[in-house]
Amino acid sequence: MGVKCINKNIKRDCRVLVNESHIIIYNIDETNNSIFIIRIYHSSVDYANKFNKELI
Repeated sequence: MGVKCINKNIKRDCRVLVNESHIIIYNIDETNNSIFIIRIYHSSVDYANKFNKELI
């Protein structure tokens, strides 16, 4: 559903989904057919810059 993180200037292997006023950063585990939510940000936050600086 979301787009690859590289399309949103995030330098990690993940996906980004915009849902109303929130940005959801997540990974898909196709082996287990599951989704792992990494972070949720409010859309007012510079999420790309902030997430690139964080350690997972």
